[in-house]
Amino acid sequence: GLLVRSHHTRIEQIIQTWTQPGSLGLSPTIQLIGEDSASLRTVAESSCRQLGLTLQELQAEALPTDWHQLKLLATLCEREYRLSNMAVLLNCEDIESESADRKHAIATFIDTLDLPLIITSGDRRRQRQRPIVSLEVHHPTLSEQRQLWEKGLGDRAESWEAPIKTLVSQFNLSPSAIQTVCLQGQAAETAEPL
Repeated sequence: GLLVRSHHTRIEQIIQTWTQPGSLGLSPTIQLIGEDSASLRTVAESSCRQLGLTLQELQAEALPTDWHQLKLLATLCEREYRLSNMAVLLNCEDIESESADRKHAIATFIDTLDLPLIITSGDRRRQRQRPIVSLEVHHPTLSEQRQLWEKGLGDRAESWEAPIKTLVSQFNLSPSAIQTVCLQGQAAETAEPL
């Protein structure tokens, strides 16, 4: 995915949080909060890549609610972390059922998992034991959006200066949305007429 300057700031904060000396116990969980799933995942992936970690995504909705199965999953994740330097991305964005059992399973998994953990969600999640550092990942600023449009349009950006200015002032688009529009525009230009 595409990264903008404000996203690089979040990546630096994650790296600093996980590498600061003197951390006692479990490393803090990173909670990325935002509306754009692609940006949340890109920030998480880039942070892990810079730390030499591979990122494995788990859907919070799929976590087992049975304590023994949940503990087994946590143990398997921890073993994988030790064998292959893996971090876990727990996707809490699209949870359909937040029953008491589901909430308890998510909280227990977060509290007991002994490895680098990133949570993505649209809203701030409260936690019981493990420290959480919450970081908001916003849509790009107006100037960052303009830069994304210019980069995506390439040589055509100069002739699109006025429309870009209008787009940026009227819409608050994510990097992935801007990239998609630019790619669709390029495909339409190169398509042969019927």
